[in-house]
Amino acid sequence: MCGKTYTKTSLLAAVLSLALPIPAQHNLTLHSMQGFAQATAANPAFIPDANVVIGLPGLNAGIGNNGFRLQDVGAEGWDMEGLKLNYRELLPLVRENNLAYAGLSANLFAVGIQSKGHYFALEASEHIDGSFLYPRDAIAFGARLEGAAGSPGDVYRLENLAYSLSHYRSLSLIYARRVGRVSAGARIHYLIGLENFSSGGSGLSLTEAGEGNSFGLQGLLELRGAGVQSLAEGAGYPLWGAGNYGFAFDLGSAYQLSDKFQAALSVINLGGIRWDSDVNQEVLFGQLDEPGEAVSDIFDGLMEEEPAAGVYYSTALPTQVYLSGRYQLTPSGAAQLLLNPRFGQGGASLAASLAYNQRVGRWLQLSGSWSAIDGHFFNLGLGLAAKAGPLQLYMITDNVASAFGPASQYNAHVQAGLNLAFCANPPLNGRTEEALPEVAGPEIPVVEASPPQPAADSPVAPRPAKGPEKYAVVNGAVQIEGDDSPVTSFHLDVYKLLPDGRRELARTGHQAGNTFRLYLERAHTHFIRIESWGCERMETEVTAAQLQAAEAPLQLTAQLKKAALAAPVAAPAAVATVAPPDAVPAAEPSAAVASASPPPPAPPKGGSESAPVAEPSPAVQAEVQVEKEEQPPVEATVAEEPAMQAAEEAAPDLQQQAFRLAQDASLFYEMGDTSRVMARLSAGVQVEVLERTTPEWWLVGYRNKVGWIAAGVLR
Repeated sequence: MCGKTYTKTSLLAAVLSLALPIPAQHNLTLHSMQGFAQATAANPAFIPDANVVIGLPGLNAGIGNNGFRLQDVGAEGWDMEGLKLNYRELLPLVRENNLAYAGLSANLFAVGIQSKGHYFALEASEHIDGSFLYPRDAIAFGARLEGAAGSPGDVYRLENLAYSLSHYRSLSLIYARRVGRVSAGARIHYLIGLENFSSGGSGLSLTEAGEGNSFGLQGLLELRGAGVQSLAEGAGYPLWGAGNYGFAFDLGSAYQLSDKFQAALSVINLGGIRWDSDVNQEVLFGQLDEPGEAVSDIFDGLMEEEPAAGVYYSTALPTQVYLSGRYQLTPSGAAQLLLNPRFGQGGASLAASLAYNQRVGRWLQLSGSWSAIDGHFFNLGLGLAAKAGPLQLYMITDNVASAFGPASQYNAHVQAGLNLAFCANPPLNGRTEEALPEVAGPEIPVVEASPPQPAADSPVAPRPAKGPEKYAVVNGAVQIEGDDSPVTSFHLDVYKLLPDGRRELARTGHQAGNTFRLYLERAHTHFIRIESWGCERMETEVTAAQLQAAEAPLQLTAQLKKAALAAPVAAPAAVATVAPPDAVPAAEPSAAVASASPPPPAPPKGGSESAPVAEPSPAVQAEVQVEKEEQPPVEATVAEEPAMQAAEEAAPDLQQQAFRLAQDASLFYEMGDTSRVMARLSAGVQVEVLERTTPEWWLVGYRNKVGWIAAGVLR
């Protein structure tokens, strides 16, 4: 009979957890793949990188049994045909209490959209979910029925025996939100129950009666079925169920403790299904004769008899908790430690994993994991999500060996499918603010002690901007030629060459240490002047062509030459000997200046005429015109140099001012909050103020970006 055949198959599936179900899987490797759309199954707060995701059909299957492996009952590879339990062989293998579980899920359809930190998604999926909690006495009772010797009065304690096998459909809505360092998400499932077999009641103790296969029962065991009449021979199948419905919730959060460390917590499948339509129930109590035939007849009756009136019960989904810590080792690589307990049918399955996730550009994400599940420590997992255009292929397993031979493993898992993922922006690697790697770029050649002449033609026109490319970054280091001792402080001036040949002062100030960082406009050539006590002044040029060609921060090493100790520290000859243009007469030096100045240098040997004076360039002339508005500084003598050095080291950096954000804020491409957002910055992030443009808006630098931010959020 079809009913008896299905009964035997169902019972075997329940015992072995071979019903191919879903949320039963631990999904340990999947949890490490943040930014991948399916990772929301482990934590709904993990917002995908893509702006639009369409989930195509995919499968996620897994089984687990901490008592025995399928090969212990005769299975080989994927071949389960003819599988039969040999209880006498299993008895020495199992623990006092054991949990078997399995799951199969099929994604029917999904679509997700994210915008400005918000993520919305709709999903439809099909699930079969089974779990079986069995004590060691259940295996001993099976061995007794197989012919093992028994004695009158032998007791088999089955109080902890419980099973559930459910087929249901889920329609889900996800919402997640990222605010600064915190992201949080929730998923609500509307569950349509299709079929269920499960147990209930207080449980049984069976006592050997001593006459054939007859046992006395203490307690009671309920055997229940709902919607299973559709499985009987000749029955119709209601596509949307028979009126058994339920709800479940997933809750998750992730907190970016720092730029490197993230903590995340989620609880999955809080809820269940109420079965109150097409329900049948049988109760075992009193005495049980010929248990194998009796149980088979009961399951046939659950499918073939008319549903009972007024009978209902509820089943819970297997609930999982994910608690993780993630450390960003590199901008594209992260390590993760995860704890994952799973609860179902009154039992618990405990798992922990250590994983590493590596991104390769925007098209490939790889994960490797090592996990311990229910005391079994040799589970190596792999995850791959490869993207070609919008098409994304993923293949994931928590146990690589199980993909080839699940029967040889205590835990088996495989997940595979396709997405259509449309990305408008590069991924943020799961971080709350954008992290840009600092890659060494080409060095700028050092130009010593003479101001370069500006090009006669106009500055190079800026290339078309694909994003926030108005500025390029220059990272600099100051060294003294032939001296290994580090520079402790220096003075920095930065000039921007304007189209009319004038030089505009862009930045000036004392710097502590021996490094500096500049944000230079790509459309203009810039001149950088560096002075340090005891050294000659150095000026170098960074051209507009260099800035526009730079894809990464440029690196500048400034080599300063030591000044002769017997002479004052003077400017380079080309600058010191320049006279103001005729159109602007030079101001007469004061008496104090004249008395403090050293005598003019003697003419060089080999001639009586003085050295020729270089004709000043338009850029230098313009600079002198600006500088002559103030009293020129008095050149310091050697005797005054120690005092000058001490004052320079103690001088505050008036131009490079660091501020921290008092609250979460956006960095805008243009001044005003209606402009495009370049980056979302979290409270506590440090920025460098480059220009106090207006009382409301300041120009700041953040890593490799320059943009406007509301002045009120800085502290």
